[in-house]
Amino acid sequence: MADFTSYHIITVNGVSSTPTAVELTPIPSTGRVERIQAYVTSGTLINQVRVDVFRVATPTSATNSVYSPGSLVAQPLDQSPYYWYQVDAAGGSGVHGSLFLQVSVDDATADHSVEIKLTIQNLVSQQ
Repeated sequence: MADFTSYHIITVNGVSSTPTAVELTPIPSTGRVERIQAYVTSGTLINQVRVDVFRVATPTSATNSVYSPGSLVAQPLDQSPYYWYQVDAAGGSGVHGSLFLQVSVDDATADHSVEIKLTIQNLVSQQ
């Protein structure tokens, strides 16, 4: 079993107080979210940001949640939740799948860009 760390960086545009959904792929189908960082890189002045991580595109319950801070937090967000997850592998590979993010800030104006960095420890064999 491989055991390595991968880094995923994504910029989400048009973020407001209403969560903006985005798919992060490819990611290891089984792994651990070691660190989440979020920086608001543009838009009107804000103080807080929130990033929720889910196993499915349209979460209907807390059981689909990988990581949720529960509320907005002072930005820049930099947390190390160490949450384990397992998602369906895409294309029958058994190796890679997707995580789904919901990003929001404390301002209703949809003119913010948020850069998100996820550090993930891979727990799936790459063979």
